[in-house]
Amino acid sequence: MDVDLKQMLATARASLQAGRFEGVEALCRPVLARHPNDLVALQCAGFAALQSGQPDQAVGFLRRAVDAKPGDAGLLTNLGVALKAAGDIDAAVAAYRNALERAPGAGETWFSLGNALKELNAEDESEAAYRRALATGNCRSGGASVYCNLGTLLHERGRYEAAIDAYRQAIRLSPGNATYRFNLANSLRANLALDEAIDAYDDALRLQPDFAVARCNQALAFLLKGDFARGFSGYEARLYTAELASRGFNKPLWRGEPLEGRCLVLHAEQGFGDAIQFLRYLPLLDARGGRVVVVVFAPLRRLVEHKIAHDGLGRTEVVDGTAPLPPFDFHLPFMSLPNAVGFDPDAIPGPPPYLRAEAAAVQHWTERLTSEASTSDGCRRIGLVWAGNPTHDNDRNRSIKPAALWPLLDAVGTRARFFSLQLGAGAAGLADFPPGAVTDLAPFLHDFADTAAAISALDLVICVDTAVAHLAGALGKRVELLLPYNSDWRWLSGRPDSPWYPTMRIHRQASPGDWEGVVARLATELGDTAGSDDYRSSSESSAIFMR
Repeated sequence: MDVDLKQMLATARASLQAGRFEGVEALCRPVLARHPNDLVALQCAGFAALQSGQPDQAVGFLRRAVDAKPGDAGLLTNLGVALKAAGDIDAAVAAYRNALERAPGAGETWFSLGNALKELNAEDESEAAYRRALATGNCRSGGASVYCNLGTLLHERGRYEAAIDAYRQAIRLSPGNATYRFNLANSLRANLALDEAIDAYDDALRLQPDFAVARCNQALAFLLKGDFARGFSGYEARLYTAELASRGFNKPLWRGEPLEGRCLVLHAEQGFGDAIQFLRYLPLLDARGGRVVVVVFAPLRRLVEHKIAHDGLGRTEVVDGTAPLPPFDFHLPFMSLPNAVGFDPDAIPGPPPYLRAEAAAVQHWTERLTSEASTSDGCRRIGLVWAGNPTHDNDRNRSIKPAALWPLLDAVGTRARFFSLQLGAGAAGLADFPPGAVTDLAPFLHDFADTAAAISALDLVICVDTAVAHLAGALGKRVELLLPYNSDWRWLSGRPDSPWYPTMRIHRQASPGDWEGVVARLATELGDTAGSDDYRSSSESSAIFMR
């Protein structure tokens, strides 16, 4: 190779080492024109393309390098990195495995393989790869990153104690890393070691005071403990996380200032259940004398309109979440209401039923259920929901497989009929029940107003933690709520009841993943009460609801 080409290659390598990626490929191109199999030039060009966000080009260069030197473990590993970045995870796994056949002691390659397998949901293999990476003792990160990723995998699988151990190892190796302490705190919280979790969040915040997600998650631990003052105050930190900071409201947050002559925009920020839970505050806001504009998405609009009309909230209106907003002075997410107005757990605003369905719709649904299921007055009507939104970050834990609910059907026999209120992707699970055992109501449920009317014609709703649980509770309907071991903050820790919904009973997993025990206990209770009036909502609730 002549002097000029050597100089170009040296400049390309120096640029890469300095983090300057632009122009590296141009420096390598003349080298490759004369020496198409030059490994240094191919790798420099591939690394520069990868770092510049062009993984497909990187794959091309690194494939050429592998072809030029077949069987080189380092080149195969680098190709795997590029393939993973390009989205071809299967090919990346193949490249890593090929590399490990030649260099089984390469810890960093085992680590990369574990990461790729995790993306393919090959969890057992991913865990094994991480553990092989640690066993080699020669990862460039010193093992801290491997322990962290292993902890994340274990946490997602509900193995919280093992995840805690992994994160502690990561912290031992890298004590100044705030993220590792944050992850540890999350697993401690999921394992219901709430005091330890709060301390671990404090450790993360000492290392990174602006760690908004850590402050927010610490607030969730306080709320689970029932420490509402610190919980709701700290939960405001979520407004400064990337997810919510980008919403772009150009007016200040409402902090309880007088509303006379002013307009407050109240808007949803998370799921439908969160909005339903805090619609109870509307009369309190309406009474403050200002204009209140409630922003919800279409499935909630009719339900909110009926509440506004029924409760006579003359200063309150509802708009669709896609519509332009009127001029306003303040805005507030629903979840910030307790902090803005003050929260007393012994005097929660809007005791149920604070939502109601239209009486004519309830009558229609009562007639429909009687007709479709051939139910008699002595046959109880039970609604079922077994799955939430699959995009929810805890859906893996909170949703239940339909087959796990079969003992409930056996427990009541012919003394009850079951009706599916399940919507969305989970509705396909209806096919997993015995034929004819559960009547599907989904085709008739077009929004939450429809669902509210259907629930009102039932005697009981059995569901996992979804918007239907909030809706049934807000309607004053009896609810049997099935919760995972690491439940959402609003259900508190260890309680069989809910301060938000007095007609709700909570059934919790005794250990992570133990749906069998939850269902068995509930089945026994249902079998004991299926023939009694305990199934029905109280006559007082029914009278309030139907007026």
